[in-house]
Amino acid sequence: MDDDIKKTMEIFKKMREDDPGFQFSVELDSQARIKTLIWCGGRSRDQYSCFSDVITFDTTYCTNIYKMPFCLFVGVNNHFQTTIFAGVLMCTEKISNFKWVFEEFIKLMGGKVPQTILTDQCKAMTKAIAIVMPNTYHLWCKWHVMKGIREGLGPLYTKNRKFWDDFWLVVNGMLSIDEFERGWHEVIKNYGLEKNGFMIRTYGKKEKWAKPWSKDKYCARMSSTRRSESANFMLKRFVARDSSMNHFVMQYNRLLFDRDREEDIAEDQTNQLTVIHERLWALERHALSIYTKAAFELFHKEVDKASNYVLTARDGENFTISHDNPSKRAHWARVHYKVEMLDNGSKFKCECGLYEHFGMLCCHSIRLMLKLDVAFIPEAHIMKRWTRDAKDVLPKHLKIFQKDQSIMHSFTFRNRKLRLEALELVRKGDTDLQLFEIVSDHLKQAHKQAHKHVDEVIAARKKALEAGVEDQADDSCDEGVQEECCIGAQSEGEAMIGNKYGASGSSAGMSDSEILKMRAPLVKRFAGRPRSKRFMATSTRFKRRKPNLKLKEGPKSVEFSVGLGTSLSLLSSCVEEDLNGNKIGLLLSRRLKKVTGGEVVV
Repeated sequence: MDDDIKKTMEIFKKMREDDPGFQFSVELDSQARIKTLIWCGGRSRDQYSCFSDVITFDTTYCTNIYKMPFCLFVGVNNHFQTTIFAGVLMCTEKISNFKWVFEEFIKLMGGKVPQTILTDQCKAMTKAIAIVMPNTYHLWCKWHVMKGIREGLGPLYTKNRKFWDDFWLVVNGMLSIDEFERGWHEVIKNYGLEKNGFMIRTYGKKEKWAKPWSKDKYCARMSSTRRSESANFMLKRFVARDSSMNHFVMQYNRLLFDRDREEDIAEDQTNQLTVIHERLWALERHALSIYTKAAFELFHKEVDKASNYVLTARDGENFTISHDNPSKRAHWARVHYKVEMLDNGSKFKCECGLYEHFGMLCCHSIRLMLKLDVAFIPEAHIMKRWTRDAKDVLPKHLKIFQKDQSIMHSFTFRNRKLRLEALELVRKGDTDLQLFEIVSDHLKQAHKQAHKHVDEVIAARKKALEAGVEDQADDSCDEGVQEECCIGAQSEGEAMIGNKYGASGSSAGMSDSEILKMRAPLVKRFAGRPRSKRFMATSTRFKRRKPNLKLKEGPKSVEFSVGLGTSLSLLSSCVEEDLNGNKIGLLLSRRLKKVTGGEVVV
């Protein structure tokens, strides 16, 4: 088993060589056995810097020989595709374990905390999130809340299509609180579910999963951890049951490669996206130029929905948008929506809350904008994470080069002053050979002094790393220069202490020898006979051996007459008999008689 850990670390070392942004962190017990392991690649960290607003966290089981639950941090990119941020292997699922995982995840991702996180109903996980991320909005996965619906409602859910439609219209619709209350109680009353345990429990948790209570919280259209579930499903395509840790990591990398390939395909499709037909509103043409293909398709659906609404009233900057055919709506559903125009048309606010929840304009706001002949989506309603330039994110000292930044107000006073003086020197040095030599000599001296200062800062940070101090920065080196010095010092420091595997977070001080001394976690043993195979399908598990049969030629009609007055005719080309001469029809008749208590005539 310990050899498995060494192989895993060798894979980490190779990943670190190929990807300098790869990092991992490990929690060990008193015997140097692995308790928890989290790792992420450079591209995953880059993805998180762009799409960290909403994440999901979920666990899956039976993926490795140690029986350690495997957890995934998952998000959604600007193409509405699942993107994986980090993988976690845990020995136990206690509050302390989840607390360590969330703390290390934030450290590996540069300290950036998500706005919203979706999980299952695990109490330990809920408490850990409240401790580590108190300002993050925590939602429960709707899939987990509703997974017991078949057992709770039985045939009413599985066989009654009308109930199925009514129930999910209330659950999934972007409704207000009063609409949800009316719709829920209407379903309860119509189908006699006032005392149903499942419906009572689900309604009692509505603030944690229902949209009306979270419509002012941004969720990026992820009200369920289905993305984690789908990621787990995809992982099981690559990872066999009871894999060793090194094999698991290798196959996990294959999953990441598959995700990256899908994203590249989506990028290519977006770049090739053109206007299919000319009958587009000016608002749609603007959306086509800024959104990705997937985001534009969703915006186009909202434009289509807008055709079902009309402007019915106006009171200053407040407008009422109404459905043009209320009879098509459920009688408990709202047909009038109030839209407020702010800042002279630079922003619109609808009471449905779709933009705050999803990040894209709703059909009611679009209807008003079309009525007012607005040709461009207001800048306040263009969420960058859905645009083609979602990944155009640069460090602070390079922020001026982003497409969505204005150069004039981004430069600091020192930046402007140095640029003007440098340009003046270039102008003067270009007029005369002697002046050219003077300017060149002084620039060389300035370069030497600047490099000397940076080397001194790096040396100071090396000394701080040796002393175990996490953050000692020279006050004279700030913002962009300090960031460059920190990056250089970190890589130098890692090389100095011998860390070639990418250990970071709380494990940043581990040396190569300490990493290689790590031991495998204990394999969990469960009571009973160990299973060497997957669970067999029901049809396979209860399959009986066929009796030895010989066939007797000649067609014969067999009629079964049961006590309820029902008969069944079976015409066969032959009558089957076993080796003892007993008719199979008689054996079948005894079984039928035992079940129904009827008479059988052969």
